[in-house]
Amino acid sequence: MARTFREIEVEGKTAYVLFDTGSTRSYVRREFASEVKRKIKPFHVGLGGRVYMVDEVCLVVCSIDGLEFDVEAHPVEDLGVDEKGRKIDAIIGALAMEK
Repeated sequence: MARTFREIEVEGKTAYVLFDTGSTRSYVRREFASEVKRKIKPFHVGLGGRVYMVDEVCLVVCSIDGLEFDVEAHPVEDLGVDEKGRKIDAIIGALAMEK
């Protein structure tokens, strides 16, 4: 099964993003997270070969070909790399894609 990657703008920066229908939630590397965050009930998630305890969420503004949309994403340190070794900056999950 092919994975869908695309360069988009996240918080005004070019980001390499995985659109993942298998992930309910969205995640973003901390350097792409907005400053506006709120605490949530902590949960654990495995991403990029590591397990993280996630305890906050932020609203990030994204843009594809000039079309803006917002995503509620959980900031984490690292999301791993794709099959070619390229660093993944964000994962857009199914809930954000449905929206």
